[in-house]
Amino acid sequence: MANIVNAEHVSIAFGTRILLDDVSLGIGQGQRIGLVGRNGAGKTTLMNLVAGRLQPDSGRISRNRDARIGLLDQRDHLGGVRLDPRAALELGKGDFCDCHYNS
Repeated sequence: MANIVNAEHVSIAFGTRILLDDVSLGIGQGQRIGLVGRNGAGKTTLMNLVAGRLQPDSGRISRNRDARIGLLDQRDHLGGVRLDPRAALELGKGDFCDCHYNS
């Protein structure tokens, strides 16, 4: 099965701080992934790169042209109501949904 998203040798920095350095990954259709790491480690940055909200400083991100990528930001609200994680997944109509929340 082909990947819907491929990241190849991706690097990104903000100022002098390197968040991602030579990262490669593939996400296949129907796969679910989780990102775990310290605050400031680059989890949200990676998700924003995968979703196309950011461009890498180097490397390449390719997406299947038919892929729909949904990203629910940790600050997203709908109608003034903060979504719980299950509701967020229900609303994620794309092939991929990232949900960050604090419990």
